[in-house]
Amino acid sequence: MAEQPVPFLRAGDKVLNTDGTVQEWFRNAWNTMVERTGTETQSTILGIINGQQEIAEQQAADRAAAVARDAALATSTSGGAGSVSNGTSYSGGVTSGTTWTAISTVPVTPSGAGGDYTISVLPDEVINGHLSSEAAYAEFDGDWRVVEELTGGGTVYTLDSGTFMVIYTPEVVIGDEGRTYTIPESWAVAFTGLPSGLIAANEAAAVNIRLEVRQSTGETLEITAPGLSGAMSVTWSA
Repeated sequence: MAEQPVPFLRAGDKVLNTDGTVQEWFRNAWNTMVERTGTETQSTILGIINGQQEIAEQQAADRAAAVARDAALATSTSGGAGSVSNGTSYSGGVTSGTTWTAISTVPVTPSGAGGDYTISVLPDEVINGHLSSEAAYAEFDGDWRVVEELTGGGTVYTLDSGTFMVIYTPEVVIGDEGRTYTIPESWAVAFTGLPSGLIAANEAAAVNIRLEVRQSTGETLEITAPGLSGAMSVTWSA
């Protein structure tokens, strides 16, 4: 009998059905490979999967530490001669259709007319969820913008804008011979075009610099609590 070919995995291949069970083609390939090489291959692959889980957990811890560090540094209002700085961490960022929703607000008071902002937005790359519908590998597409407005209200100036996405991956449980490995569900976040360089100020009085998000055109999903998290800092310099 001719040997059953084992296909290579390609980027974008889905190994799970929408109900979380393993797809037939992957199950057949896995079993064929184990029959050929014995349990050593299985143990190696499961070890890699488990190692990826540990790496993901460490990366999440590193991101949390980075957000805390950035927030601690950004809360200083000294900023050096001719400048003023402020910042904060944020969490609970959700969307409300195509209406812009503020998820972080940083108040800054320029010490004169003109000047420039330096804005740093550090969104968490993996959040605690959720999306309004979480089929396997559901994807939310959104828009973001950073705006400037006087604290008492007035003209809203868009300082920068771009897009972002949130991709949901369901929990995966895989194993054999009484051993199982669990990769927890996750919500991966990717922002594009975040602010960089100097951005000209429009006001010379106390302002709020806000990070706002919304659905992209045609998107039907929503980001729900716990929502987006991260840190944001703003420095005004003459």
